[in-house]
Amino acid sequence: MSMDLIDIVGSLFRSRNMTTRSPSRRLILKGALAAAALATLHRPSHADNALPDVIRLAGPGAGYGKNYGLQGLGLVRAKESLEKEFAGENVRIEWDFPTKAGPAINEGLAAGQIDFAAYGGLPNIIGRSRGLKTKILSSYGAGHMYLVVRKGAGIETIEDLRGKKIGLNRGSIGQLTLSNLLATHGLKESDVELFDITNPDQITGLTTGNLDFGWGGSNFLKLVKDGVADLLYSSKNEISPVSTFGSFLVTEEFAAAYPEATQRVLRVFIEESAWGSNEENREEVLDLWTLSGQSRTVMEEEFEGVNLQTQFSPVIDELYLAQLEAGIAFSLENKFIRSPIDLDEWVDRQPLDTVLQELNLTNFWPVRDATGAPVKA
Repeated sequence: MSMDLIDIVGSLFRSRNMTTRSPSRRLILKGALAAAALATLHRPSHADNALPDVIRLAGPGAGYGKNYGLQGLGLVRAKESLEKEFAGENVRIEWDFPTKAGPAINEGLAAGQIDFAAYGGLPNIIGRSRGLKTKILSSYGAGHMYLVVRKGAGIETIEDLRGKKIGLNRGSIGQLTLSNLLATHGLKESDVELFDITNPDQITGLTTGNLDFGWGGSNFLKLVKDGVADLLYSSKNEISPVSTFGSFLVTEEFAAAYPEATQRVLRVFIEESAWGSNEENREEVLDLWTLSGQSRTVMEEEFEGVNLQTQFSPVIDELYLAQLEAGIAFSLENKFIRSPIDLDEWVDRQPLDTVLQELNLTNFWPVRDATGAPVKA
């Protein structure tokens, strides 16, 4: 195994505020390195086989311990679209939707355990800067965030968040969008007390009164329905700095070894994104997403009035590139990364352009400029 891979895995583990190396952490690191070595040994070359034995995909879990997700990749998983695409070709499809979301996906990529992933923009950037050799194939659409405040926490405005406690996954897209939200109200991340904990622990912390506010997806809306918290702010139906964004990417190793499989996986992802964008499929989309453990009632509320084309859009437009650039600037400022990232090297538009043309979807999704305004065709 190369020293580059050892450095990547080591840096990812060190980034999680580890000040000492306990035996258990050494075992975890050794396990990741061993897994990466085995993955390299057992991954056949393109010369040996036109298709791989296994295709491994990952996306952020919804926080309920289910091996299903949301967004476009969640539909691909729930509909078993890739299993059908490669049926009879001796290709196994493996899935992972970790609760720790983006940071955990980066660890899986570093350990050679993931080939494709769809996850948030900030961990995309952090992983790339620390040596993860990936190529962005498409965006995965815009998401929205909710700011909920615990009843009795004394929070009536966003400015009241100063000095209050929040749980958040550090290095996640949530951290980037929270920082942007605070900045629009004259606050900095250092003005709040932030604890690096998983999504389920964030929910528990609000329920038990150990946290004052939460920032995240639709799972926080259940706290509002249960009377635990109040909804203070929502980015729903906004295209703004607090809208989430992310990428569907592939490892350079897989793309080089299996170009045909890479294109077929991307095609399936785009097909399901188009299917999910169709208003006629709204109810079935919500049904399929409940496999993630998310409440159907909560999702109905979250997506009421939401433009599904915006939700599922995979296009690489100026808005998406501007979001990546802003994420890179944020990461540099907060010392998550040490040097800028060359987007021309990282983003590969050609595979997506080819698929959109093949599926007659070139003009299906709206294209936006860097400010989020629609671009006229």
